[in-house]
Amino acid sequence: MTVLPFLDIKATPVQSLDTALSSRQSAPETALPPCSSTRLTSSKRVSITPIRIQTPKIKILPRSDTTLRHLPVPKSAAVQAHNGIWKPLIREPADYDYLWEPLQREDIRHQYDQYVPPQRLTTSRPDEPYRMSSRFETQDRHFHNYRRTQAMQQKQWNKDHIQYTIYPYSQIAERESYNKYMRTSLKEQIKEKIQFDKTERGRKNLECQSIIEKDRQDLEQYKQKQQQRAKYLLEFTTKNKELMENKWAHDRWNRVHQWHVERVILADDPINWSKTLT
Repeated sequence: MTVLPFLDIKATPVQSLDTALSSRQSAPETALPPCSSTRLTSSKRVSITPIRIQTPKIKILPRSDTTLRHLPVPKSAAVQAHNGIWKPLIREPADYDYLWEPLQREDIRHQYDQYVPPQRLTTSRPDEPYRMSSRFETQDRHFHNYRRTQAMQQKQWNKDHIQYTIYPYSQIAERESYNKYMRTSLKEQIKEKIQFDKTERGRKNLECQSIIEKDRQDLEQYKQKQQQRAKYLLEFTTKNKELMENKWAHDRWNRVHQWHVERVILADDPINWSKTLT
């Protein structure tokens, strides 16, 4: 029995199959040698070598993509100018029977820039003016909310991660533009930082000057208040001293006058007829 290898129907030309089948049909049938009627002894045995039939060689030709890449109808100017931004992020494995258009990174990067999420639907009840009925289904409403959530998450993911894919996955021209943008941004940030530091330094200088001037004015006012207080206390002390001295003088005069009055009264007293009591 002739054993043929595994044949790929798409990759194997029909001519090779015809050649293999014809060679199989035209293979000569070899007859086995007649068996000897003589009985072989145990000491002398004859071994019959089997005849090996060679498998015909089939030339397998690789399939070329030139036929698949050939466009049956040439693209018009309108078709070439069209650039559909909305394309799938993940595409199916390549099918050689379909001509895929190359997916650009710009399409993925900007596909959600102008996306506005629709309004979220309440899945438990229908919208107005419809009412709840036994035929109400929530499958489409759940799917609407699911697609809305997926689109919003993809938009946020692109916003957070797609900018980091510029350098390692882009062309040389885009890398150069990205490096130029980074250098320009860095220079602008340095200029803004220098200007901000200069403005902040000037503001702090003015603030320090105003604080120093305010402190000087406060010290001057405190000095004037202390002088006024010392002057007032000096006048108060002088007035108190004058009042105390006047009181002491009045007390001395009053005591001396009382003594004089007592002497006069005692002199006119009949008991003191001898004028010996003083």
